[in-house]
Amino acid sequence: MHVEDSLGYWLISAARYFASSIDQVLESHCIARGKPCVITPPQWGVIVELAAQDGQTIGALAQKLGVDGPAITNLVKRIEQSGLVKRTRSREDERVVEVWLTQEARDLFRVLDPVVEQFQESLLSPDQRRQLIDLLQQLIGGLSVTATDDRDRYFSLRAYVRRKVHERGDNPPCSTGEGGTTHDASGPAPHV
Repeated sequence: MHVEDSLGYWLISAARYFASSIDQVLESHCIARGKPCVITPPQWGVIVELAAQDGQTIGALAQKLGVDGPAITNLVKRIEQSGLVKRTRSREDERVVEVWLTQEARDLFRVLDPVVEQFQESLLSPDQRRQLIDLLQQLIGGLSVTATDDRDRYFSLRAYVRRKVHERGDNPPCSTGEGGTTHDASGPAPHV
């Protein structure tokens, strides 16, 4: 097989180019606003998730964004150092850390969200974008059956994709997890 025929090659290349381009878009708009810190794509993902539902736990953010606990903790710490989020202990259980957007982050989200949306719209037509997302969801749905993750790191993403694929009638709505248990495809839809 030639590299040009490899699905993995094109997925990795597209992800790299997309991340680099969105990084430049975010950086240029932060600099234009006089913001000393620059928002990275992973940080933007956290801000988007919190804009949709503020006060999420570290664990919920990790699951929705498909990263492990230490990685999300370090990511949130860096965003907190920029003054864009604050971490607090849950009133119900002090072992649980909740993450909240600051007013500065809400203002930044209001400015940057349309910019990011416009950037994405400039890449593909709405129909092409929907088609690509559908194909990527089918791919992830198929991979979730053949390449299960023992730690269930991506369960929320897999559940979301499997539910979407099932709604289209392409695959069954659940997958077999660790120990042969079946996971229902219901669950929160991550920001993808």
